[in-house]
Amino acid sequence: MLAIDPKFRAVQVLDHLCDYLERFSRLSFSLLEIFWWALLTGRWDHAPSLQARVLDFVHARLSETIPKTQHTPQPDKLDPSEGARGILTVHVLSKFFASAIFPCYRTEQAPNFLLRWTFKETREVLAPTQPHDLRWSGLLLLAKNMMKSSSFRPIQSSQNTPPATIRWQTILLLSGVETTLKQLDPADVSTPEAKSYLQTVANTLWKNWLQAESLQCPIDVKRAVISSFLKIAAAGANGSLLTECSRYCTDHKLWHWSPDGSPAMRRQALGLVAAYVYSSGKCQHLQVPQVFDHVVRLIPDRTSASDVVSLLIPLFLPHDVDRAHEFLLYARANGVEVSPEALVPVVIALSYDQQWDATISILGDRRFSSKQRETILIAILRIFQTSRYQTLDKTLAETLGRSLFQLYSTINPSPISKYPVRYFLGLLIAVDHGRLAVGILNRLFLITPSLFTQRCVRRWLVQLVQKGLPRQAGKLFRLSRRHFTLPQSIDLQRKLTAALFAANAHRRARKVVNRMPRGLRTTRRDRILRIAISRPLPNSYRTSKARLHTLKVMALVDRDPSPSPSTIQTAVTILTRQGRMSAARKLFLQHSASLDTKVSTVIGNIILHGYVFFRGSNTRRAIRHIFHMKDVLSEGTKFTYDRTTMNILIKAILNSKRLANPVMFRALFDHLNRLGYPASERWRRENGVPFSTDESAVLPPWADQLPPVSQPISFVRHVQPLYKMFIKAFYLDEDRAAAKCVVGILREEKALEIERREARSRSVREGVIRKQARERGEFLEEVE
Repeated sequence: MLAIDPKFRAVQVLDHLCDYLERFSRLSFSLLEIFWWALLTGRWDHAPSLQARVLDFVHARLSETIPKTQHTPQPDKLDPSEGARGILTVHVLSKFFASAIFPCYRTEQAPNFLLRWTFKETREVLAPTQPHDLRWSGLLLLAKNMMKSSSFRPIQSSQNTPPATIRWQTILLLSGVETTLKQLDPADVSTPEAKSYLQTVANTLWKNWLQAESLQCPIDVKRAVISSFLKIAAAGANGSLLTECSRYCTDHKLWHWSPDGSPAMRRQALGLVAAYVYSSGKCQHLQVPQVFDHVVRLIPDRTSASDVVSLLIPLFLPHDVDRAHEFLLYARANGVEVSPEALVPVVIALSYDQQWDATISILGDRRFSSKQRETILIAILRIFQTSRYQTLDKTLAETLGRSLFQLYSTINPSPISKYPVRYFLGLLIAVDHGRLAVGILNRLFLITPSLFTQRCVRRWLVQLVQKGLPRQAGKLFRLSRRHFTLPQSIDLQRKLTAALFAANAHRRARKVVNRMPRGLRTTRRDRILRIAISRPLPNSYRTSKARLHTLKVMALVDRDPSPSPSTIQTAVTILTRQGRMSAARKLFLQHSASLDTKVSTVIGNIILHGYVFFRGSNTRRAIRHIFHMKDVLSEGTKFTYDRTTMNILIKAILNSKRLANPVMFRALFDHLNRLGYPASERWRRENGVPFSTDESAVLPPWADQLPPVSQPISFVRHVQPLYKMFIKAFYLDEDRAAAKCVVGILREEKALEIERREARSRSVREGVIRKQARERGEFLEEVE
């Protein structure tokens, strides 16, 4: 129903939801999200009966006796996640208002005195004796807070508005304004128009609060409200409101706390002092040393001053990260230590700004608990995951990896760590810290093997082999295979064996194959690979063994009346590696009719590269033979030239040093640049090419016979290997200037390719998230 037209169906949805809510007392957060969303989205002009039903339903829930928490009432116990070190805020109060209707919002640590007060206020605001419009607008205001809407406007209360309703509206509106300020860009708030509007809103709310003042209002609630006013005054540079708040605090003795009072009351008072100092600094444009001196003057006691600084620093976040860090360093330099609880949001904010030196410096603080350290690390790793980093600074990766290894040597990973840790392990391997990644995996597989899927492990195995770490890949395979089903383990073994064979790590491949249970059904491709990785013989027998391998491979393929393309490709690869070029070509021609163009081109390139590798290209005859073989392969098969073919032919040309010179190689590079191979304007010189050669320059022999190709250029498959060949050729010819030029071009293109891959990966991830949201029926949108 919601997927059809959510805005028009919200009224019907709420009607059905009320049927459910009236029957069941235990509710899930997902249902309550739908409830709040429907309240804000529905068109209620033509549904007064449903409005009345919703209000009656809410009143019925409020008619119950206030439930108490499980523990003895202790005002000093607040949920630390809801405020700095358990400080009561207007956001926490708005949740307490909601918990009066739906107890699932209540935390175990909620103090009973606050629950009783918020329950009393909510029941009074939504009582049937109140005007219908006030009750409905109050419920909508609560819904906006629960949905974190950014649409809040000041309400001018009339003389007939009950004080409880004014207090309710003021607290919820303050919470909404704070939420909006956090969501806005600081530049949007710093304009004169925005500051003027914010001052108008704050002054209106301040008048409302003074109008609804109550002696029964707990002092901690007053402190929370005044702290919110001070934060809003700071955002709008509202000096008059700052003065009013200071006078109010003095008149109501909010600055002071009893030495015999609870720790929570002391924290709340210090939190109010921190908000006042923060607002003073913003309104009076004070520098960090002046703000610090302000704290010391107000709170001479060193311990209390340290607590105020710890409460003050998070107030600069999330927008003024540099100022928060500067204040932290200045406080430390003056002997005032900041609590670990205050450091957590600072180090996370620094990581969001990618200030890695400062992040790592604070992360090394030994006062962090294991859970705090995990919170920081997972927040950092989630940056890499959501931004889809493809590479990372090696030193940073090693530092984070070692921190992760030490952390999970003491605690088990939390459920939220799964995806960030998975992504980071792939990054560790990519930046040549594969041993460290396997060490972390070794620890995690022992305590939480369900954290990883077979697909993840398969990807890491191939990555490790490609990074030259076959031993670590074998170790990871032994670690992981016992945690997967037999078919999954066989799939891992096949993938790893193929990767090890491709990397010429035959000894490791034999160990992997020998560890699998005997009697398993194997494919023809598996049996061909086992022939290829079998134990080598002494030199005197190698020729005869290669001939024997050739016969075995050919026989295995011939036994199958219709071998798969992968089987043929594997067989051709093995034959070309052993230098059996005629046998490889014969096998390809024999089965070419059953292969499509794509596979035929891949196999043809394998054979062509085999000729370059084994036969060489130092003579005119050798190069002529390679170009002739290109034509032979294309005549009787579906083999077509692509950019890989061009790279192979260029490799043959670059190897013919006796037939060409560095000047010709420079001309060839410029020629390829004109054909579309990339080089930015920074590297282009005369004639629009890196080495300034003109189109009539002499090219190496056979370069004019390179086949024309219209295939799109891939950096990984085409540009990177080609440019590396040129770099090697220039260095061998001692043309260091040309080599350095190509190195610079390659580095720049690699950086651009990484940016493109990250953008594509982010786009794919966002698409997957949207698809999953649609499948779950998540339609909740921001409401005006």
